[in-house]
Amino acid sequence: MPPAKGEASLLAVGGVEYGPGKWAALPGTEREARAAAAAFAGRKTVLAGAEATRVALRRELARHRSVHLATHGFF
Repeated sequence: MPPAKGEASLLAVGGVEYGPGKWAALPGTEREARAAAAAFAGRKTVLAGAEATRVALRRELARHRSVHLATHGFF
């Protein structure tokens, strides 16, 4: 469900487990995501470790107004 009009909501992602043969996990990124969520006053969701999947990210993106990604960048 999308956020209500004017509702503050945050999705914070960190500590992503990319899998064997992929990028190594970035130290401290789960802690960073949890700290960002802790500092946020509105509704929040943290995806970290095994919970930080593509499926979960896509599902939660539609439910939050703001996103904090503590991950590798690849563009």
